[in-house]
Amino acid sequence: MKEEIKIKTLVTYSSLTNNTKKVAEAIYDAVDTKKDICSISEVPDLSDYDIVAIGYWVDKGNCDNNVKKLLETLHSKKVLLFGTLGASDIGEYYKDVKKRVEEQLAGVNQLLGHFLCQGKIDERLTEHYKKQLKDDPDNPHIKAQLENHKQASSHPDAQDLQNAKDFVKRYIG
Repeated sequence: MKEEIKIKTLVTYSSLTNNTKKVAEAIYDAVDTKKDICSISEVPDLSDYDIVAIGYWVDKGNCDNNVKKLLETLHSKKVLLFGTLGASDIGEYYKDVKKRVEEQLAGVNQLLGHFLCQGKIDERLTEHYKKQLKDDPDNPHIKAQLENHKQASSHPDAQDLQNAKDFVKRYIG
């Protein structure tokens, strides 16, 4: 009788406002292998894992520094990337972010897929823009930023989380 091969997956995430944590939990629920989940600050020895799903929040158009550091240490892993950002999925911005994040991953790894969705924006940034608007009430950029913050406030929503689950199902049976 053949010995069954057990694939083991780690879902880890860095989350500033709990957006990426929510997506990580949805992905973890959808993973149909032996699995573990943890914050990026608690990542165990990766030699026990066949697949590593890594979640990040977008910081200035790239993954946050904690994820950058982890991506630099990976060797010969199958990797799923997922992230959240305040911007909506319009234009080329999501593609540009994905490209920059993927460039952080060493070539000896195999990128299985990459998921990105909108998340609510840190309230401190929203307050910053509200203060700016008081000083400059006709500024179209500030008004557009605040409108985006309003739209982002409900994300990741149920559809985003289902999309994350569907995403992972394509790569991890």
